Amino acid sequence: CIKKSSSLYHLDPFLHEGMLPISGRLSDSDMEFETKHPIILPRRHWVTQLIIRDVHEGLGHAGRSHVLSAMREKFWVIAGNAAVRSVITSCVTCRRLRGPLQDQKMADLPPSRMNASGLLSALLL
Repeated sequence: CIKKSSSLYHLDPFLHEGMLPISGRLSDSDMEFETKHPIILPRRHWVTQLIIRDVHEGLGHAGRSHVLSAMREKFWVIAGNAAVRSVITSCVTCRRLRGPLQDQKMADLPPSRMNASGLLSALLL
């Protein structure tokens, strides 16, 4: 019996082989059991972080929504959006690929452009 104030209450979990999968409206479908009833994972557990990182890297460092939809085929993470976002923001490869571009500092002008005769000859050309 789960309290109504619990974050698991609306998922309507049941005990199956020592794990808590969610129940849903797909019980009569032809899909695999894991797809119909994904296993509930806690948000801040280290195993959850490893699974999210594995899916993220397996999808070629995909974004948050793509990783979350791929994970939901087998796992349901409590507050999954925030959990996936925290893993992606700590990904070194993604930080390098999607980091801010560097501004290039402009070089000094050559001496020929600094005096009046050089500036006048540059304008006449």
